[in-house]
Amino acid sequence: MDLLPIAFLLLFVLLGGIIAVLADNVGRTLGKKRLKIWKLRPKHTAQLGTFIMGALISLFTIILVTIFSSDVRQWIIEGRRAVQQRNQALGDLKGARNELGNVRTELDTQSKQIDKLDKDIRAKTKQVQEQGNKLVTLNSKITGLQEAASKANSTINRLDRERAATQRELNSQKSRLAAQQAQLTKVQVQLSAARLATQQEQALARTAGEQKEETDKRNLALITENTNLEKGISELQEDIKRLSADENELRIARDRAKEDLDRAQQQLTSYQAQLDTAQQELQAIIHQVRQAQGFYAQIHGQSRTEPLMYQFGEEVARVPVEGGRSVAQAQDSLTTLLRSARIAAIARGAKRSESLQEAGIVEHTDPITQEPITPQQIERQIVQQMASSKTPVVLLASSSFNAFQGEPVSLELQVLPNPMIYTKGQVLAETVIDGTKDEATIFKQIEDLISIQIRERAQKDKIIAKLGSDQFGEVTPAEIFGLMSKVKAVNRTIRVQAIAASDTRAADLLKLEFRLR
Repeated sequence: MDLLPIAFLLLFVLLGGIIAVLADNVGRTLGKKRLKIWKLRPKHTAQLGTFIMGALISLFTIILVTIFSSDVRQWIIEGRRAVQQRNQALGDLKGARNELGNVRTELDTQSKQIDKLDKDIRAKTKQVQEQGNKLVTLNSKITGLQEAASKANSTINRLDRERAATQRELNSQKSRLAAQQAQLTKVQVQLSAARLATQQEQALARTAGEQKEETDKRNLALITENTNLEKGISELQEDIKRLSADENELRIARDRAKEDLDRAQQQLTSYQAQLDTAQQELQAIIHQVRQAQGFYAQIHGQSRTEPLMYQFGEEVARVPVEGGRSVAQAQDSLTTLLRSARIAAIARGAKRSESLQEAGIVEHTDPITQEPITPQQIERQIVQQMASSKTPVVLLASSSFNAFQGEPVSLELQVLPNPMIYTKGQVLAETVIDGTKDEATIFKQIEDLISIQIRERAQKDKIIAKLGSDQFGEVTPAEIFGLMSKVKAVNRTIRVQAIAASDTRAADLLKLEFRLR
């Protein structure tokens, strides 16, 4: 029996009595002294002192027991886990005992099986001894049969050698026979060819005799004719020499005339191209003049002494349009563009006339048929172009003429493709800048990156600049000076990359970000 738990419990009972006595003395002493703590009444102060004294004695006792008893220390540290480990150990021990009982049962079974196998082995050993005796008898018989087989093998080998020699002789006879047959076939072919050649020679001999007689007759006639031809040839040779000289002179004259004709044709082609270009330009100017006359007639000859609002061809507004739009949606996009153009024109000082709004489409004249084209017809054409496009497009409005403040703005409309050009984060250009240089040099290198490399890249990739200018995007002075400060702060050679700040289509304003690497 383990006495430690009983001693531990007796110790705590004894300590409880001691704590009660000491705490009572402490409480009585504090009550007599009428002490106050934290504005407490003396009674409550005495009770607090009694509580603290009892708690300290209990804590001190637990600490001492923990220090001097490893079992108590383990119980305090591990607590319920120690009980669980003990229960688990007891369970494992019980399982091990059950397993040991199973192993003993299995050993008894295997022992019985071993006894049975021992009996079988003894029976098999007896059978093996009997079979050994029989094997000795069979070995003697096998020895006799092996000697007989050896003699038979010798006889078979001798017969095989004789058969091989006979086969080689037979193959040799067959080869000679095949060669003789081939020779005979060759001789027969030569004989047939000789007979055929003989027959052909006889036929040719007869034909040659007949041809010889006819040839002799023809030779006499040819000799006479040849004599006459030689005389004619001499005369023809003299004529040929005379004609050759004339032909050379004519060829030289023909080549000179051809060269003159080619030069004249080239000049004529050049003059014709220049004339066609001039006529086209003249027709365009006449067309613009007629439109301008009609436009100015509609504004009643208003004085044009006011400041210029828009130059000819300058962009007034633009509206991107998604692909696959219906006719109604395309009409809405056109309405949005015209409204944006009027707002922009009004902001610059445009005013409506009696027949025209602040900005709008005026009547055109067909340059070929000279027939008038109404604004409604132009709008229907633009709407049809947008509705028939399956890919994104951009609708642009530009000034048809120079427009001055106080008058309306005549609009020309265009529908252009608007594909995706750049994706967000794509590197557009880069340069190497020396951060140790002065600020003017750094600023010049950054300006070259933006105004030259980025501009050339945008033109190459067909970004649609603002009509009437080469403006593809905008970089504020603050961004430039901020980038210059970063490069200067690095104080070494660094690579500066200009990247797209967002996905950019052809008609979008190009926005840039800069990255130092």
